[in-house]
Amino acid sequence: FMARCRTANPAKRMQAARELMKFLENRKERDDWFSHLGAFLTGGIDAAELLKFARKGNKHTQREHLCEAHAYIAGRAMIAGDARLAREHFRKARETGVVSYVEYNTAEAELTRMVTDRVKPDESDAPHK
Repeated sequence: FMARCRTANPAKRMQAARELMKFLENRKERDDWFSHLGAFLTGGIDAAELLKFARKGNKHTQREHLCEAHAYIAGRAMIAGDARLAREHFRKARETGVVSYVEYNTAEAELTRMVTDRVKPDESDAPHK
């Protein structure tokens, strides 16, 4: 979904959102993490509400959900052209330390790309070793 939204024209972005919304509507579970994440991606809830839901559950689950939430908040910020907000949330995704998640690795890659491409350069974006 995020890849389609970042690379596609506005009509294709809307199509991707409609497809995700239809998928979410057809799911039996309507109040789980994935449903909230999908609602955020399609504009149904804002970042604050997503982060509030991400903080539910045990500490392990919270870290995983916060990693995902921050990465997707950052992704939406990138689509909107807000590099500052994207950087902030990519950093927060990285700070969760959930290295096995694709969202963590995406955050690392995007922060590195921002340094390499000199997107408002900030040396603290270098990958963690």
